[in-house]
Amino acid sequence: MIRKIGLLLLIVFLLPSIVFGSSKATFTVGVGKYDVNGAVRYDAAPFIKDNRMFLPVRYVAYSVGLGDNSIHWDQETKTAFLMGDSIVAIPVGRDYIVKGTQVIKIDSPAVITFGRTMLPIRAVSEAFGVKVEWDSARKQAIVFN
Repeated sequence: MIRKIGLLLLIVFLLPSIVFGSSKATFTVGVGKYDVNGAVRYDAAPFIKDNRMFLPVRYVAYSVGLGDNSIHWDQETKTAFLMGDSIVAIPVGRDYIVKGTQVIKIDSPAVITFGRTMLPIRAVSEAFGVKVEWDSARKQAIVFN
């Protein structure tokens, strides 16, 4: 009986950390890889523009917990769509993003650089309720999901 109670308590206390476990992604300016439990390479390194870090759309999506099926591109309107609990539309060159029906003003719009759509990581991550910290000494953005 005591073992059953002990096992039940173990499950009760461990389940939230498994279900609601968090991860972090670290992105460094000018480095063509990021770290989420080991390094993953990508084809366009983050850069700074208007005091904001920009990343390829795919890796912004990954950092907020979305997969490839959650990323869509509308060539006609030049808008990236990230679909999680809500849909976030990020039009290139505009000073806003749209989360559901809410228009969110941003101070640095998405851009296309070398054929890649680059998004301001803080604005997009925060639209999904994900915390972002900036390490100015290392020139790193740390995304906590």
